[in-house]
Amino acid sequence: MNLKYQKAYKIEKGITIPKKKLNPITEQLYDEMEVGDSVVVDSVRKATAINAYFVRRGRKTSQRKIGKNQYRLWRIK
Repeated sequence: MNLKYQKAYKIEKGITIPKKKLNPITEQLYDEMEVGDSVVVDSVRKATAINAYFVRRGRKTSQRKIGKNQYRLWRIK
């Protein structure tokens, strides 16, 4: 069976994948926080993003809501 179709996409080879742009503040927290250190952020979204960044790189955090729109994250591992 021979189907004719119009090419909608051009396949390219040898194109390198650009590095992901990371939040420099999150990177700084990752580099500088030691076990037992904590940080306060102003939204659950930021707390979750920081936690995910740490977990993907093998570290653990614990987070708690400490006030209206305030969350504290501790590095625990």
